Amino acid sequence: MKIKEKIINHISQKELENEFIHNLTNLGYEYINIKNEKELTANLKIQLEKLNDYKFEQDEWEIFLKKEIQKVDIGWERYDLIDNNGNIDKMSKNFNDLERVSE
Repeated sequence: MKIKEKIINHISQKELENEFIHNLTNLGYEYINIKNEKELTANLKIQLEKLNDYKFEQDEWEIFLKKEIQKVDIGWERYDLIDNNGNIDKMSKNFNDLERVSE
C-alpha cells in the first residue's frame, strides 16, 4: 500500500522507511545495509573519497575521523523519538550504544 493511500490511517515507522528507501532506489540511489558503526564509518570514508576525488591514507583517515567527525556533538537529547505505539522517548537514550541498537 502506498503512503498516499494510507495517509489517513496509522502508518508504521517501518512502512514509512521502506517506502522512502523504495523511492530513493527508484531515483537511482544504492541501498546499503549498514549493521554497525564500523560499517558506517567505512561507508562514510568511501563516500567522502568519491565526492572529493581523493584517497585517504589510513592514518590520515583516522585523524580526520577523530578530529572532524567523532568530535561533533549532535545533541540527540534535543530530539524526541515516537515509537509505533505513540510512546515518546528521547533519542539520546536510544543512541548511547550504537552496537546494541544496530544488532
